[in-house]
Amino acid sequence: MKKSLQFKNLLTAIFVFFASAMMAQTVANGIVSAENDLQGLVGATILEKGTNNGVVSDDDGKFTITVAPGATLVISYVGSVTEEILAAADMTVKLRTDGNFLSEQVVTASRQPVRKLETTVAIDIISNKQLEISRPEGIAEAVRNVPGVFVSNVQGRFRGTVYIRGFPDGSGNGLVYTSLLLDGLPTLATPARPADFSFGMDLNVDRVEVVRGGAATLFGRASAAGVINTITKMGGTTHKGEARVTYYNSNIDRRSAGLDYKVDLNLNGPLSKNVRYNVGGYYVYDNGFRDLGYPDKGGQIRSNVDFMLGKGNNIRVYGMYSDIAIQNMIDIPYDAATLKPKSDWKITDSHYTPALDALSIRVVDQQVTGKILAPYDTTFRSVKKANEEGNYARGFHTGVKMDFDLGNGWSVTEHLRIQNFKEGTKFNLGSGTFYNPKTPAFGVRSKFDLRFIIDGDGRSDNIFNEFRLNKKFELGKTSHNFSAGTYYSREDYTPKTFSWTFWSSANKDSLRVGPAPFSGAQGDFVPLSDTTKTLIGGRSRIEHYLEDVTAFFAGDEIKIGDKTTVNLGIRYDRIDLKLEGFNSLTTVLRRDTSLSDYSASAGINHILTERSAVYLNYTRAFRMPDYSAFTVIAYSPGTTRFTTAPDGIPKNEIINNFELGYRSGFGELGLDAAAFYTTIDNRLAVFYENGIGVSRPQGQNSVKGFELGLSYVSSAIRGLSARVNMTYQNSIYENFILPIPTTRINGARVPDVDPKKEVYGNTVVMNSDSTYYVDLKGKQLPFVPGLIGNLIVNYDAAHFGVNANWNLLANRYFDATNIVKAPIYNTINMGAYGKFKLGKGEGRIDFLVKNLINSDDVFSFLYVSDNVTILKQKQINPDLSSGVAGFVSGIPQLPRRFLVTLSYKF
Repeated sequence: MKKSLQFKNLLTAIFVFFASAMMAQTVANGIVSAENDLQGLVGATILEKGTNNGVVSDDDGKFTITVAPGATLVISYVGSVTEEILAAADMTVKLRTDGNFLSEQVVTASRQPVRKLETTVAIDIISNKQLEISRPEGIAEAVRNVPGVFVSNVQGRFRGTVYIRGFPDGSGNGLVYTSLLLDGLPTLATPARPADFSFGMDLNVDRVEVVRGGAATLFGRASAAGVINTITKMGGTTHKGEARVTYYNSNIDRRSAGLDYKVDLNLNGPLSKNVRYNVGGYYVYDNGFRDLGYPDKGGQIRSNVDFMLGKGNNIRVYGMYSDIAIQNMIDIPYDAATLKPKSDWKITDSHYTPALDALSIRVVDQQVTGKILAPYDTTFRSVKKANEEGNYARGFHTGVKMDFDLGNGWSVTEHLRIQNFKEGTKFNLGSGTFYNPKTPAFGVRSKFDLRFIIDGDGRSDNIFNEFRLNKKFELGKTSHNFSAGTYYSREDYTPKTFSWTFWSSANKDSLRVGPAPFSGAQGDFVPLSDTTKTLIGGRSRIEHYLEDVTAFFAGDEIKIGDKTTVNLGIRYDRIDLKLEGFNSLTTVLRRDTSLSDYSASAGINHILTERSAVYLNYTRAFRMPDYSAFTVIAYSPGTTRFTTAPDGIPKNEIINNFELGYRSGFGELGLDAAAFYTTIDNRLAVFYENGIGVSRPQGQNSVKGFELGLSYVSSAIRGLSARVNMTYQNSIYENFILPIPTTRINGARVPDVDPKKEVYGNTVVMNSDSTYYVDLKGKQLPFVPGLIGNLIVNYDAAHFGVNANWNLLANRYFDATNIVKAPIYNTINMGAYGKFKLGKGEGRIDFLVKNLINSDDVFSFLYVSDNVTILKQKQINPDLSSGVAGFVSGIPQLPRRFLVTLSYKF
């Protein structure tokens, strides 16, 4: 009986103890969301401060956690400022944006997920939210406000060129120093052509990561300046999506019937517990920023399915189909003295006139036989079709990426993609920088321009494969993440180009055009509607290029304690070129060439505090010539050869880059600062010989500069954030020469520039063979600005928001001889939005105006970047304002555009 009583007393004591413990605990329930969002954040971490007790928010942002009375909850989310809040039964937590993303996981800096704070290179993240605000029409526009980045996006949705940290133009066509990546693989297997021709921005994009410098050992020969990696979304645990319709105002007086619009769609979610899907794309029909006669038309669709097999094993299968035609916006006549459009022209105009569509072109060419040349059409080409197609891309890519954890620290990644596109480049192009004078032999009036209609088609087959093996291990007091692998790509490209020549007046109000004299017409101009003759054109290019790249790479990310990270990398690339080409004058020419080189990098990052770090890195990189450096040129009837460097094989460019950086977050402010110094030896420059661009090594460039960026997230005015950055860069020629072409006059060769006349600050030198060149030492690289500034301000409330961004480019020259300085370039975009609950989802309406001030300054001239054209014209007309030199072929920046967007998230 006594034992029974003791047992009952023990049970009572245990019950009282646990009851007291339960009464001493608090159950906190709540929802976590961004301060400007009506929907919850999935995956936010809620941790009881000072303990390991924590939970993660669900798909609706909700959480439940049991904690001690009076406990403080530490609530964090990637890209947001961490909040500490006293636990309560019913909580609503709004997280502010972390202005400089120090805690954000990035993958492009080292190919392994790592916090931005710990990287050994400069890297910026354009988040999904930022993309939603800026509504970029292309990749170039998406990265325009990144420090150290200058973009030329005057083409609108296509052919956007990106210059990072003062690097030069390169080939004048592709991104030869900056790799454009899609989920870690290049979008195109060669840097010689526009890397964005087959891929447009859509709602499948999760974010864009921009690395500046230090990427060559990871991504190869075209990454000396950096990389832009567009990262695709992965489906979530619930079915979600977004539908968006954007309407554009019309900039065009004469336009096709119908609205200018773009439709975007994205759907993602689970197919099963371990399988996620993401699918989306866009369709656009837009008469465009300028009057090119025909609209931007078409779209793309992309999808990816992720199989999560557990224990770090994942497989992604993906694909894309694209069919789009984007108009090619080229030159209009500008006053060379004022750098403003000719008085009767607007920046929305072009040299297109509907009368051109009535013409057909008879292609006169002799039959050439060979491997490439099936009997192509040698009869007629439609000018209307050429005008309508613009830049087009029709094709697909498909790929698979596999990540497997092999155990014991070993893992492997295999990424394969194949793609096939038919593409074309069609445009109405001026043949020279300055409008042509009256030519007695042809009887042509002054103020007329000799122009080309370029009608090019091609087929591009690409294959990419990257294999990586990773090993994590401890060695003494250091931990290592070692990786090694191989990369292979092939570009199989067959272009064919037809062209025909005509004269065009510069009088927009009564545009008069006619066949070029050497195509059979002589004398005065007549309106095209009165022209009964069929224009005669030529087959200017039919070639075949095989470009195989094989690479081997290895790297080690070394952690020394908790605060120091060291990154070491090395990479070897080899390019094998098989070239075939011919024109109307010869049989097939063939050439095989192989080039190789290596890149190496070393970087160190040291964490100073929880939110600050300093880093230093050095990279030895290279640029290997691609097929664009080997061009078939007809110097005179019956003679053709592959033109390369004077010694027959171009040398690789050797690039050395040093960088010292600091990043920090303190209170409401974030700071990023970096200083950099770069040298480029054996610089390949593009020269035009007989109208064809030829790449030749001409000397050395150097770039030195610094970046400073500040971010601010206000706690007093919740929802207010701002970012400002400034880049100073001094990109100059070192030991760089510019040959002076000669013209045959009365049987003698005479230099185009008279060395006895004023050379406007340049130095003209005579060689031992009596040829001349301009010594460009100390001159600033053309087109590259010396100063870049950006300001971005956002205010996001629960149901509305406003935003603005400003981009400034200053201290920029059009030409290598630094005679004509470009005006200061300002672009201001402003927007506002409102959002509201709509059923179970969220509705939103956005208003956005791009280029608010509608600046009409010329952005660039045709054909002046690496030649003596401006110097020659200066000697003829010193003020560039009289006679024929009064007008130049200038490319304007994009005109003002209004966008209204209706969207629904569900």
